[in-house]
Amino acid sequence: MKKTLNNTNAAEAKSNVNVGHLMKNEIQTIKNKNKMINLTFSQALVNLKKGRKIARIGWNGKNMWLRYVDLYTDKQFSVIEHEGAQGTLKPWIGMKTADNGFVPWLASQPDILSDDWVIVEEQ
Repeated sequence: MKKTLNNTNAAEAKSNVNVGHLMKNEIQTIKNKNKMINLTFSQALVNLKKGRKIARIGWNGKNMWLRYVDLYTDKQFSVIEHEGAQGTLKPWIGMKTADNGFVPWLASQPDILSDDWVIVEEQ
């Protein structure tokens, strides 16, 4: 006999997803402050644009997250435009990688369609 989950059990199962790749103190903060867990990409993107870091539970790397970068207003970066430079630097999404790098990020189809996004709180 095939076992199925009703809506209540499905929600409980989803909230018990393994989040071991994020730092324990980050996840603990999210749970203690009753932050939303299992956001859709759309919900995560809204939070990203508000300056919050986001990550996917499904990512394999440890301590990987995304953040919104606007080089003209970001306090962690400075921009020097030389005379004759053409164009304006546009905001982008950066990823903190498992090897402690920070690179531009491009969403994959699975990332966009996933609903395992979380807000990463800093300690």
